[in-house]
Amino acid sequence: MSQRAGLNAKIDIDFQADSFAGRAEPFQSGSAPYIAQLFNLNKCAMAKREGRPPKAVKQEKFLGFFVTGKQDFIIRQKAEEAGLTMSDYLRQVAVFAKVKPR
Repeated sequence: MSQRAGLNAKIDIDFQADSFAGRAEPFQSGSAPYIAQLFNLNKCAMAKREGRPPKAVKQEKFLGFFVTGKQDFIIRQKAEEAGLTMSDYLRQVAVFAKVKPR
């Protein structure tokens, strides 16, 4: 055993003895009970994260398409005039607008 390994073992045992006073045997470093005791994982319960409530209607499909710069400008202006986001405007147009057949 090298001198350095002996020094590390002594530090590890001293640390364990200080952390777990009153225990007959210190845990071996790296073992699961040692880590649980070290971080006090068994005693503290993790708080449940609340976060954002789920949406009533989940939009789950992505539809993408290409437009020219001029078409993009026109769509954005019409959405702004309607007071909607571009996505909401395009959804409304796709569902409710009348298209002339060719």
